[in-house]
Amino acid sequence: MSEKLEKLFKDNYDKNLPEIVRIPPLGDNRTEILKPLEQATLDDIALAVEALDRVESNLYALRRLYRAARAKGALGRDNIVEAVARKIGGAQ
Repeated sequence: MSEKLEKLFKDNYDKNLPEIVRIPPLGDNRTEILKPLEQATLDDIALAVEALDRVESNLYALRRLYRAARAKGALGRDNIVEAVARKIGGAQ
């Protein structure tokens, strides 16, 4: 890790900054690009953040679905869609 990056981690920024930025496939580029943070451009960060926002949205939606199924008494082996669709108490 470079001195500049070490200083960045020590100073004002969150300790959770990744050393590697994941840039999703875009346009003609069909593969994910992994780039060291110290080589990343502002555009690289913008694309990485956009991809993480989508992941976070999916995570939030899946957590809500999971909690709804558990609130209706679903067990780990139950189908998630059927579990959420059923009425409380198991009746359909």
